Amino acid sequence: MATPEQDNKEHARRFNEEVWGKSNLDAIDHLVADDFVGYNPARPEPLRGADGVREVAELLQAAFPDCEVELEQVLADGDWLTQRVTVSATHEGEFMGIAPTGKQVEITGISVTRFEDGKWVEGYELWDIFGLLQQLGITELPVDTTGEPEQSSTPTHSQPFSESAVENLREQARGEVLLPGGDGYDEARTIWNAMIDRRPAVSVRCAGTADVIGAVDFAREHDLLLSVKGGGHNVSGNAVCDDGIMVDLSQMTSVRVDPTAKTVRVEPGVTMADLDHETQAYGLATPGGVVSMTGVAGLTLGGGWGWLSRTYGLAIDNLRSVDIVTADGELRRVSEDENPDLFWGVRGGGGNFGIATSFEFDCYEVGPEVLAGLIVHPFEDAADLLRFHREVTAEAPDELCCYAAILTAPPEPFLPEEVHGSPVFAFALCYSGDVEEGERTVKSLRDYGDPIADLVDTYPYTAFQQILDDGYQPGVRNYWKSRFIDSLSDDAINLVLEYAESRPSPLTEILIEHQGGAITQIEPEATAYYHRDAELTFNILSRWEDPTEDEEHIEWTQQFFEAMAPYSANGVYVNFLGEEGEERVKAAYGDNYDRLVELKNTYDPDNLFRMNQNIKPTV
Repeated sequence: MATPEQDNKEHARRFNEEVWGKSNLDAIDHLVADDFVGYNPARPEPLRGADGVREVAELLQAAFPDCEVELEQVLADGDWLTQRVTVSATHEGEFMGIAPTGKQVEITGISVTRFEDGKWVEGYELWDIFGLLQQLGITELPVDTTGEPEQSSTPTHSQPFSESAVENLREQARGEVLLPGGDGYDEARTIWNAMIDRRPAVSVRCAGTADVIGAVDFAREHDLLLSVKGGGHNVSGNAVCDDGIMVDLSQMTSVRVDPTAKTVRVEPGVTMADLDHETQAYGLATPGGVVSMTGVAGLTLGGGWGWLSRTYGLAIDNLRSVDIVTADGELRRVSEDENPDLFWGVRGGGGNFGIATSFEFDCYEVGPEVLAGLIVHPFEDAADLLRFHREVTAEAPDELCCYAAILTAPPEPFLPEEVHGSPVFAFALCYSGDVEEGERTVKSLRDYGDPIADLVDTYPYTAFQQILDDGYQPGVRNYWKSRFIDSLSDDAINLVLEYAESRPSPLTEILIEHQGGAITQIEPEATAYYHRDAELTFNILSRWEDPTEDEEHIEWTQQFFEAMAPYSANGVYVNFLGEEGEERVKAAYGDNYDRLVELKNTYDPDNLFRMNQNIKPTV
């Protein structure tokens, strides 16, 4: 029988292997108890549960991503385990305001931990931070000789720049410059995913491109972590950083349509609702998004698909040009004719190469009404319906896009009261061609089974673009996992239904997105977006409201995700990635990854733009 000392050694080994050896920060959720209290000197308030450990792990992994950890047991006494910790690493990211030096360092410390039932319930760590700083070339710690600090009722982190530097930034900017505790600061840092609660040292609400250039220069000159907020709708929350500068583009919302040329130019704060409103005034649209609150900038830089993509391609396939501010503070126009290498990279490479300040798209004649809508069925019929969806999507014309979803029936008047709050299955479809031809095409979908509600009709395109909005409102906690799949086998369908029956939250959805069509007609190497042969995307969209339930929902999502692995194709859509590690980023780009690294070496060798699904430079 194992003794407490033996158990603790095993738990410590597991923590070391999962969190450090595999850089798997998600594992922290399973290895740290909810009542553990973590203290960070840089943060006035303690963090409970896994968040306290993750904050330190993220800090160290950001600065020292390729590290080796050695644990030497000092004392095992009942439930307690004391170890000497030695971390050998290369300084590759910012640490305590120190820019990457590339130096080989050795971080030493003592870890005292207590485990119960396989989880870290109590622990203390003492690190020789001054010894580390000396290895990085810092020989003195700053000392405050001005007397007692001024008291403040608002917790803040230390400011990594002088007041005069902020005043200079304010004088140069046309938009607002926000600091912790000031008016508008909390509003600006609040984004769609309620799990994200980060506090930048400064936020610049840019009014134009000149403000963006000024913010980039400020970040570079002060060695600040930089994040970029467009629509703030991405599940990973990379729009906001801790202790750095947030470049907030949400006020840059100009949309200019050229109805003769059938083009539209938009600024980076524009949402899909804004874009559709302007283009549909001329009977035009460009592909992108299925939730109208989504920001055009982030959607496009990652690829960008929506209801029209099977007919007209991804958002990036309709890009004519992009204006982008690169790490050196220069504004560049990129297109097939100007800076074509960078144009290749921004079409799917995310925010790795700069901050886009303008996008120019081709448009198409769409609407003003389209044949579209939902067909809602009893959950009990889901197995047959998923098999039918497999057949329909395999043979569908490019004009038809048909999603399948398992969700909770909302309390809406179009559904009988007796199904409100119960699990249901739904088709969500849009036919982007001739309405009469569309009615013939979708007839088999409408005739199949015994639906609870058939809402397929002709709708204004702008209205249908908002049909899923109620299910993705802000202020809810989100943890998503996504995979490309070729089709759902019968075994996979059985697995999906098994997990669907155990959804821990009524807000959680399982969504299968229909791809193919025009997306596949462009070669994978033509743009940074690689996985054009994917027929379907399988999404586990976990959403809940109570922060104390985080561990339960995350664990369920991860288990479901891993169980689906045998039925999945290679790769993942970069816009659906959370904090999942370098290997998943590489999987998103496939054979295009090495070329993206070369581009990163050219335009951002110091990795200023790294609050994203990061492509790490190698220079």
